[in-house]
Amino acid sequence: MKLLAFISAAFISGLFMGFTIDLPAWLQYPILLVCAVGTVTLYRILSAASNLSLWSGAAAGLFGGSLGAFFGTLISAFSGSVALAIVNATDDFDQIVKLIQDGLLFNLVGHSVAGLFGGILGAMLNRKLTFSAPRVSYTRKMAFNFVVCILSIVTALILPIYPQMRALLTLQKVDEFPLYVMHYSGNYGFSEVMQIGLEDSSYTFKSSAHACTAVAALHPEGNPIFGKNEDWHGRSTLLLFTDSPDGYASVSLVDLTVLGLHAGELEWMDRLLMLQAPYIPFDGLNEYGVAIASMTDYSGKAGVDPLKPTLGSLHLIRLVLDHAQSVDDAIALISQHNIDLRYGGAPPLHYLVADSSGSAAVIEFVDGETVFTRNEVPWQVATNFTVVGKSLAEAKAWCWRYKKAYEFLSQAEGNLTPEEMLWILEEVSQDNTRWSTVFDMRTGVVQLVLGKQYDHVFEFELDMKE
Repeated sequence: MKLLAFISAAFISGLFMGFTIDLPAWLQYPILLVCAVGTVTLYRILSAASNLSLWSGAAAGLFGGSLGAFFGTLISAFSGSVALAIVNATDDFDQIVKLIQDGLLFNLVGHSVAGLFGGILGAMLNRKLTFSAPRVSYTRKMAFNFVVCILSIVTALILPIYPQMRALLTLQKVDEFPLYVMHYSGNYGFSEVMQIGLEDSSYTFKSSAHACTAVAALHPEGNPIFGKNEDWHGRSTLLLFTDSPDGYASVSLVDLTVLGLHAGELEWMDRLLMLQAPYIPFDGLNEYGVAIASMTDYSGKAGVDPLKPTLGSLHLIRLVLDHAQSVDDAIALISQHNIDLRYGGAPPLHYLVADSSGSAAVIEFVDGETVFTRNEVPWQVATNFTVVGKSLAEAKAWCWRYKKAYEFLSQAEGNLTPEEMLWILEEVSQDNTRWSTVFDMRTGVVQLVLGKQYDHVFEFELDMKE
């Protein structure tokens, strides 16, 4: 009976320890210690022991910690794997096994040490307790352990898909354009994608008629403001808030027609498709004040390094939103990956990225090389042609939208209010302008206009890091 009590107590404690896997270390390890102390106390109660030795406490805590590492690794890995499966990112079982093995080796040390010390502490505390352990019949103990096992199995099955379930429950339709808003807090598998890359496309572009304008106003005496016109056919649009445990919180705009979702009411199977949304942002802002937008550049040609993982062109935006605190970070991250500019049948893209410190860069792919053109003045503009290698006069002659936006910014010396940025976007809008977005990179306020209805501005807010 003591062995059964020992296993049950460690199993329960280990499951709780496993749930801490995505918490920050400063919070995770105190919880692990408390769980280990609880293991010893529960072991004493279940075994009806009047007292416990330090050896018994240490063993119970160590075993509970080891199980916690195992459960936590499975929870983390399978949560990411479920997300990966949803977006068809990988069906390589060997890669998933490798992720589990690497995570288990890392987690086992911390959880086991915390469990060992917690177990010793629990035994010492239990020596001070004088309560008499309740007498419980053998049948009741067996029934209790059976219920614990069933509940643990059910929890283990539900937990990996909990972030996806919770995200779908937050989905709201806020306008008949239509515009949807969704909050996705939890693991959507992108950290795994960063390591292993992507093979097969999970989305398909239906049209290549894609022309956009992105503008960054970065005067040091004003609020840094980032604006984007999405000029493309279609209407169904998603404003997506994400907060991954291993990435930064962000807000982004997603074109749902890429997923085959058009205007009209969404069926439940359509809603499941929206779980792919974190992988296909068109522009966005993260909590550190980094904004990024994509635009078509048909002359773009990316190289391939077999030693680097490959991401799709829209995944680049997720990479920056989730893991960059500055333009320098964005450049470093992009340089570590191949970018498939034709992933999912997409037109080749280039990007404008900026941060709240006043830095900006146009990211382009020229003859197999990744090129970064940084701002030399407190503003920057990008439309639908390759910027690198062109003088300012040539760039203005190449695109009327570039010329008009650049001249407005030059006159204002890059010092704009969000309302002035929205006015510039209206001035350079086209017949097929889908949305106009203004991101305040310091306050996190997002202004959004749909279908050129500039007298109807939606406003949202992303919580920013101080």
